[in-house]
Amino acid sequence: SSDLLSIGVAGSKYLSFFTGGTLAANERARIDSSGNVLINTTTVSASTGGLNIAANTSGSTTTPLGLQNRSTGNGSGVYIAHRGLTNSSAEADYNYIQMVADDTTAKTGSIRFHTVNGGGPAERVRIDNVGRILVGTTGAFDTDGVSQNYRFGIERLGGYSALSIKTNTADANGAYVTLGKSRGTSANSKTSVNSGDEIGAIYWDAADGTNMKYVGQILMAVDGAPSTGIVPSRLE
Repeated sequence: SSDLLSIGVAGSKYLSFFTGGTLAANERARIDSSGNVLINTTTVSASTGGLNIAANTSGSTTTPLGLQNRSTGNGSGVYIAHRGLTNSSAEADYNYIQMVADDTTAKTGSIRFHTVNGGGPAERVRIDNVGRILVGTTGAFDTDGVSQNYRFGIERLGGYSALSIKTNTADANGAYVTLGKSRGTSANSKTSVNSGDEIGAIYWDAADGTNMKYVGQILMAVDGAPSTGIVPSRLE
């Protein structure tokens, strides 16, 4: 075609792109004979192959991969997708990570993980704009009481929800769930609790036809003044 522009090299040679000069130190990108794209590097990573990007600075700088969507609309975003072939060589979408601008006025965003189970990709996990991890749901649970402040949620349609924790070690250790409490305001704080503070609880909610309503709990609370090595407690 008269509209075709071809740029190429023969054999095992590669195509290089330079800025600021043509010395080896000025090479910014390369397409090698296998089709690998190398940016700020001339070495193909054994683990990543195809696209290799290196930070062209010293020190603790991280290597950037920036994807931009210049839309100002809510719901705009970018994808990192895995598209491949089926066993009949048909094109198919398998998995992708979607990074979404939920609200471009408030500058809130979420990261959504999609997988395929025989059909089209479906969202399985979301990290929302306040850092909650949502499995099988895309928004806050409709709960009754303090459980509204959860950071991890599991919800399922058309089946039951379950959480399984298992340990496989050749020792006496098992699987554990720990609920903890301090009165500190920083991560890993050891600020003492006070008598009457709730340490942790399991709550039960049930639907009444209109709302989710609290129906029961098991709660552990501080039952006296703590001292070094001793925290009096009670189970309610």
